[in-house]
Amino acid sequence: MNSVSLPLTAKAGMPKRFQQPWVVVSEDLDDMHHVNNVCYLQRLQDVAVAHWLAVTTPALRAAYVWVARRHVLDYLVPAFLGDDLWVETQVSRCHGAVCSRDYRVTRSGDGKTVLVAQTEWCLLDKQSLRPKRIPESIVNLFFQASLIQVDD
Repeated sequence: MNSVSLPLTAKAGMPKRFQQPWVVVSEDLDDMHHVNNVCYLQRLQDVAVAHWLAVTTPALRAAYVWVARRHVLDYLVPAFLGDDLWVETQVSRCHGAVCSRDYRVTRSGDGKTVLVAQTEWCLLDKQSLRPKRIPESIVNLFFQASLIQVDD
C-alpha cells in the first residue's frame, strides 16, 4: 500500500460528503429546551462512524481504527424539540496519520446552519493501537477523483 506524506486535498480532488437525518427528541434537550452540547458531539461521532462504515470493507475495519484528537464546535443557532436536522460531514484534509473532518448541522425547516464543527481524527493500527500513516487507498475513499493533473 502506498503511504501519503503530503496534504491531499488538491491531489485527491473534492471531498465526498456524507449525511444523516436527525429528528430532535426530548432526550436530546438540555434545561433550556435546546439540543444539549453533548448530543451534538455524539451525532458528529455517529455520522463519522457511519461514513467510515459506508465506504470501507470489513478487512479495512479489521485493520484500522480512528481516535479523535481534537473537536471544535461552533454553535450558531439553537435547535429544538421536533426539529428536522441534517448532519453532514466530509474529510477535508489528510496528512500523515491525521485527517480533518468537517461537519455542518442544518435545520430542514428554514435551511439555517445550526452548527459547524471540525474534528481531527488519528488513524491507528487496530492490533498495536499505534498511529498509522493514512494509506492513499483510504484517502481515496473520502475524495472524488480530481480532474486536474498534479505532477509529483
